Amino acid sequence: QSSRRIGVLLISSYTKRGAAITIEGLQEGAFDFITKPDMADLKANKDYFILKIFLNLNKNSLIH
Repeated sequence: QSSRRIGVLLISSYTKRGAAITIEGLQEGAFDFITKPDMADLKANKDYFILKIFLNLNKNSLIH
């Protein structure tokens, strides 16, 4: 069995700051959330998504 951790990023129109579903997801191990659609600009959404993933990867690589 592998002990590798799989990162979870919540992306939903329901995952808003302070929402019960967001808090529950973060408590269960998600590293962050994005409210969908977070920005009207599709490219801005894509860039924000990539930024969240990149920041999580960097954080985890510094820990290991």
